[in-house]
Amino acid sequence: MTSEPIRWLHLSDFHVGKDHYETRKLFGHLHDHVKEICQTRFVPDMVFMSGDIANGGVEDEYIQFIEEFFDPLKKILESFQWKGKFFIVPGNHDVQRKYVKDIPRDSRLKAASNFFRASSDGLQDRQIHELRAVEQFGELIILTDSYSDNWLESEEGSFVSTFKIKERTVGVAGINTAWLSRDNSDKEQLSPGVDLLNSALKKIKDCDLRILLGHHPVDWFFPEHCIRIQNLLGDNRIIYLHGHLHENRSKPLETGGGKFLQIQSGAAFQVREGDETKWKNGILWAEVDSELKTILLQPRYWKDSESRWGISDDLHEDRRVKGNWWSFSLPCNKTISEKEKDSQDADQTLSVDMPDGWELIDSKFIASRSRQEINDNAFIQYFDGAVPSWHQELIRALPLRNASAKAVEILKQAKDQDRSTMLLLSGAGGEGKSTALIQVSYALYQSGDWHLLLHTHGDKPLPIEQLRDFPADKPWLIISDDADLIAGNLSATLSWISQHRRDIHFLLAARQSDWYSAGGTRVGWSQHCAFYEIILGKLEQNEAEAIVQLWRKYGDQGLKNLHSSTHEEASHKLYQASLDQAGKGEGAFLGAMLTVRLADGLKDHVRLLLARLKKQEIKQSGGKTLLDAFAAIALMHLEGFDFLSAPVLSQFIYDNPDKSPKGGILIPLGKEAAATSAGKFIFTRHSIIAKVAGELLEQDFAVDSQEIFALLGAAAIKAKGKGTYILELGKWNYDFPEHFLKTNRQQTAIVIGKFQLECDPGNLKLLTNLAKLYRKSDNAAQAAQLFHNYSAGKKDRAFYYEWGTAEGTAGNHALNVLLAAVSIADRTTFAPPDNKQAKLSLAGSGVAFEQLYGQYHESIFRDAQHACRVLGLCLFLDTRAEGCFTKDCESTSKQGAPDMDIQQAVDAFSLGVNTAWRYADIDESLSKQLPLAKDEMRFEELIKLIYASIAKKEKQPSRSA
Repeated sequence: MTSEPIRWLHLSDFHVGKDHYETRKLFGHLHDHVKEICQTRFVPDMVFMSGDIANGGVEDEYIQFIEEFFDPLKKILESFQWKGKFFIVPGNHDVQRKYVKDIPRDSRLKAASNFFRASSDGLQDRQIHELRAVEQFGELIILTDSYSDNWLESEEGSFVSTFKIKERTVGVAGINTAWLSRDNSDKEQLSPGVDLLNSALKKIKDCDLRILLGHHPVDWFFPEHCIRIQNLLGDNRIIYLHGHLHENRSKPLETGGGKFLQIQSGAAFQVREGDETKWKNGILWAEVDSELKTILLQPRYWKDSESRWGISDDLHEDRRVKGNWWSFSLPCNKTISEKEKDSQDADQTLSVDMPDGWELIDSKFIASRSRQEINDNAFIQYFDGAVPSWHQELIRALPLRNASAKAVEILKQAKDQDRSTMLLLSGAGGEGKSTALIQVSYALYQSGDWHLLLHTHGDKPLPIEQLRDFPADKPWLIISDDADLIAGNLSATLSWISQHRRDIHFLLAARQSDWYSAGGTRVGWSQHCAFYEIILGKLEQNEAEAIVQLWRKYGDQGLKNLHSSTHEEASHKLYQASLDQAGKGEGAFLGAMLTVRLADGLKDHVRLLLARLKKQEIKQSGGKTLLDAFAAIALMHLEGFDFLSAPVLSQFIYDNPDKSPKGGILIPLGKEAAATSAGKFIFTRHSIIAKVAGELLEQDFAVDSQEIFALLGAAAIKAKGKGTYILELGKWNYDFPEHFLKTNRQQTAIVIGKFQLECDPGNLKLLTNLAKLYRKSDNAAQAAQLFHNYSAGKKDRAFYYEWGTAEGTAGNHALNVLLAAVSIADRTTFAPPDNKQAKLSLAGSGVAFEQLYGQYHESIFRDAQHACRVLGLCLFLDTRAEGCFTKDCESTSKQGAPDMDIQQAVDAFSLGVNTAWRYADIDESLSKQLPLAKDEMRFEELIKLIYASIAKKEKQPSRSA
């Protein structure tokens, strides 16, 4: 095999006709320079000219180019026994705009248009206007003798040339990126045609070196075409040569399908000599090593002040190598299948012990998730909101979100930095975080430059001992879609990494709310790494257009409610919907897709979904179906509950909180676009789905929501009783039933409380809470009866306080006084009363004494009520409580209650309690429930609390200060 490199000269943007005199001078400088370079034995094997040959696309300009530049250049090269090739494509200045200025670009991009098809129909459409506009350039193609005919007039609309250079097979394809050029606002309005491009690339796919020649950079194409074109270039590992922006640039790009290299030449002529303040006249030399691994680039520009071609410095400074050349890695010269085979071989040599919950992303990983052939239905399900998968065909086909592209760039730069990088993708649920994370991970996998480690489940980070043993041949990327689960331990891990393994980086995704709850925002990540957060939210216009274009590929099933809209109308509706959805706490991305694409058909869509779920029985669940599981998830989400965890759902479905719901429930529901697990908790894919499902579950599927809620509340208690740790157990015990009380669904609240108490009859807190639910539902007698019947053993202050409140609400005010007094009396079996309990008990006692005074007119009760106010005002109180105590104290003073110090108030309170015994209806069984008899109550602990509160208040600065 030869060791000789392959070389070329890249020229662009001549603008012949702009200034005849200056152009001729520049041509002379170029000819002299090429001769000088060839004399150093650097003879190019190819010469590329990437468009804007002329300035106005007229015949005289091309004749001048041929006579004054092209033919003389060819003679110079041939004098060095040159047997190379010229390749030329048009640019926007090669289009005579008068023929196309009134032809809308949109008409060429509609799904029904044949314009970009590589067929006779396509050619016929292009012949009407566009081919006329580049007719003179077509003549140039023939005059250069580089082509036997005008390739613009072929059905393929491109040229392809395959040949051997120095024992390497080279494939060059040329395209017209200016088909849709109309004016000076071409950016993101152009396309070479995806079909035309694909047709050309197929013909060079087996070549060792694959080069595409065009005029415009990729990001000047219509956004929806841009993503597909990037994927095609990445799939085929293309070197894309272009011009147009009048500067030398080289930009390696990676896509879902692989990587390609975009190389931009400066303009051969754009400014007069002596006017180089902004622009420069430039060219680009290139050399590819014999192994096709590296390309060296040398940009040159004309320095009029020194009358020579200087070295330009507008490429990446950190890629500069000896001899004023810039070095870039070439896209892999092998096919994708060969690349994956090599990856498999490499994977076999990588031996790293992984703890449970972590998995290497390697060829085996990708292959295992891409075995089944993907069909159109998989894409439709994704549009409907299905959880994205790691199937490589799905990843490569989905439009690349702007956030994904940005993340890839950040991590590519991180690879070469001497510092760990943490990149967090955050946002609300349904913003496309998982899709973005998968896209970024897959792009880096395809590059072959990383070891990738995926967090699949659990909350244990990788131990430092294992991080220490990771191979150091490539940087590592630790990936987690449930970043909140490992956030707590990342800080310590990063501290070690910053000192010992700076080649370990992190790609994380989490709901913003979960990341906040896990303490992620309270850690100074920047102390140990370069920390970046990309927040996904509303769609950008180009993203909306790319998504609609993909929908259009699947016809009416893809577009659904948008089938009759133009591409622009559909894109605008999707974009606007994402703006409308933004800031509502749920994903604007998914919400916009559902509301715009399904619209009025959403209800029918969810109805069919529920019908499918009803037919799918969950194994080992005792006959339950996916509808049962989804009903629980949807109803919880609909009510705004954010604490349904896997153990509770598993207890509800399997009667086993330790069985994972992932395989039997969450994965199939994710595929149905029904539910997802976000960090520690489980939700529907979007609240819009939950809302519609909530209506249909009861109306069409006879689901009793009250029963579902009661069973879920019981499941949390049962799971806890089986020794399983339940996240947010306090919310299940209190906030959950209380929510229904606040939303005027008292019966549901009480049923939940009863179910929970039945699961743990001896649970004092559950009993107290159920009593409170009865009391607040105007059933104080039932609340009091719960306490009468309770004989499980140990009680606490809250138990007696709530019992007393229930008795008072039921009209038993004397018993209310006694029980409230017990809740703050001295008891060796109770902890001393705290400020909160004292405040509640004194306030409750005051209300009961007031009722007794009104009923029996004994001044003892009036004085005891006043004592409650005096003692209460000594405690730390919120504004509302302080106002109530002050008002009631003034009221009892007006009624004749004497002034009291603290001891006098305690004595008056004790006397009132002892007097209440005479009026309390206490039978023998109830007497056994009371821990203290008459005259046995002491309040020394309460006095200590009050004096401690006074001392604490005196130490605090006054409010006025």
